[in-house]
Amino acid sequence: MIRIQLDWAIALYISAALLLVLILWISYNYLEDNNLSQSAEELIQCEFCGHLFFNHLQADILICPLCRSYISAEGREKVTRKQARRRSNAHKETG
Repeated sequence: MIRIQLDWAIALYISAALLLVLILWISYNYLEDNNLSQSAEELIQCEFCGHLFFNHLQADILICPLCRSYISAEGREKVTRKQARRRSNAHKETG
């Protein structure tokens, strides 16, 4: 049998648990980044308030969750995250 002191056993246990959490966190973030690039096509920006939201329902008429205005298929604009950040920053500077 391997003899180990209690403080070393606790340190090894905590180190192993933290290593497991780190590996899970890295793998989750890697998978999450891949999913975001696929769902960027469904990112919609409200033409009235500029709020960004996802179109999960794929409906013809959407309701903005922030200002509750209706957005039709003609008024809908699909944007990438980078474009949305630029527009949001420009809107904040002018407002």
